[in-house]
Amino acid sequence: MAKSILILGDGDFSFSASLAEALLSPDEEERHLPVLSLYLGLFPDTSTIRLLCTSFDTREDLDKKYGRAVEANLKILQDYNISVQHGVDAVRLPEEMKGELFDVIIWNHPHLGVEDAKLHQVLMAHFADSARRVLRSDGRVLLCLVDGQAKRWNLANLASLNGLHLIGKPRPFPVELFPSFRMVRNRTCQTFKNHQTQKQWVPAGNDAEVESMFSTLYVLAKNRCSGKAERCDSGDGNSGESPMKRARKKAGDYVCEICDKRFTTNQGLFTHNRQVHELGLYHNRVGVKC
Repeated sequence: MAKSILILGDGDFSFSASLAEALLSPDEEERHLPVLSLYLGLFPDTSTIRLLCTSFDTREDLDKKYGRAVEANLKILQDYNISVQHGVDAVRLPEEMKGELFDVIIWNHPHLGVEDAKLHQVLMAHFADSARRVLRSDGRVLLCLVDGQAKRWNLANLASLNGLHLIGKPRPFPVELFPSFRMVRNRTCQTFKNHQTQKQWVPAGNDAEVESMFSTLYVLAKNRCSGKAERCDSGDGNSGESPMKRARKKAGDYVCEICDKRFTTNQGLFTHNRQVHELGLYHNRVGVKC
């Protein structure tokens, strides 16, 4: 029984590498069944698994952001003959995947890089519509969010309006099943988490139980209805443009290499680095709740 799994937006590909090892390595028998059945929701007798691992950024951008970690994780995927694609937009999957369908679609901690709940609601709506179109009839979407984001981003309602519905109760992300998964953005980019979670998040492997408390796994499946949902409209006249690309335009092209904060001018970036990271001014004000 062959199954296809699509992983979206994997920054340094550490999740993809950890998942691949759990499913394919003969040395990972203890993790294999829990990952296959409890996390992915697949039958234990699944004999063949095809992984397609993707990033939104280009390979060049990934190297700049994550350095050698990307190369090491991509080497693991290469050793298992796993397909990798860069520059994949999660809200344009029908165009990106060219008709291919998947049994499981995974997206961990999606974030646009700006603190804008409305824009993330647009992202959730477009993603639900996009994922539905490349999901098999009995497939599922595994979406991992930091606690509170699902409510602020109106996940349940927007997913339902665009062809997906939540199944089961949300549960803590099983970080203990993926020991080499480094939630890089959560630990280094203050725009990704609010002040309270900044105090609690720890590197993967040091305290998996504490870390998983703040990261929640949502499982979605296709709506059982007769009609087909049409592509969602954000209501702002820009439904034809990817919200991920719109966020980049809104945020600007000048990015702080330390905290990933974006600016519209080089002067703004310079001032930010000088006052925040060099002089330590506004230390308690860095990061805005999303």
